[in-house]
Amino acid sequence: MKLVTLICACLFFVSCGKIKKWVTDLDYKTVDHNQQQWVVTNFTLNLGKNKLPETLEILPRDYGVFRSSSKDGINSIGLDLNISSILNLPSGEATLPNGKPVPIYTSGTGMIEIPFGKLNGKAYVTHVDAMTLVGVAITIKQLDDISLGETMAFGSYMLGNVEVTAGVFISEDKAKSGLAIFANLGSLWNKNIEFDKEAYIFNPAYLSKNKMKKLRDTMDTFLRNDQQLEFY
Repeated sequence: MKLVTLICACLFFVSCGKIKKWVTDLDYKTVDHNQQQWVVTNFTLNLGKNKLPETLEILPRDYGVFRSSSKDGINSIGLDLNISSILNLPSGEATLPNGKPVPIYTSGTGMIEIPFGKLNGKAYVTHVDAMTLVGVAITIKQLDDISLGETMAFGSYMLGNVEVTAGVFISEDKAKSGLAIFANLGSLWNKNIEFDKEAYIFNPAYLSKNKMKKLRDTMDTFLRNDQQLEFY
């Protein structure tokens, strides 16, 4: 049953034998600032002709910064996260802005989520067996018109030495549909620890064949648009 669910959930992301990659490149680094450890992460996105807004969102209590930009045809978002401070927060079952659980199993550790102060989005952090996972979810106005009910379609793949889980989440309610990205960055402060892909397990949601086709067609149209995207 798990295998069938995984296959059905991943079909949306398979085209010509390849998994669709919402994130095509990323880079990250650790920074020590005021005796606290920060992780600076940048994601390059495949959004077709769409353009992300120029945005700088300061997270509550100086937990970090969310960045977004579109320059020379390249769309990117970034997270600068104060890991030392964030890991002192309680963890639990994290949800996407549409209210559905984050599609990643964390071995019972849970996940810390930090709602943005102004935009309708969240940053995520969790730490299991020295493996650090960071994530972001942001709502996009142009995805409000997708009439498929509550839907999630994510895929998971390796990008260099980082495991990325990314996809779209759709809601029947306004301002609750968007894009989410999670990245298992491995051991950030001890490079002698081997990367553990099993620390975080992608937990795909089942989609019917009909809904998969509708979502695929809708997203193909979305990616062909030449428009300025807007965050909520």
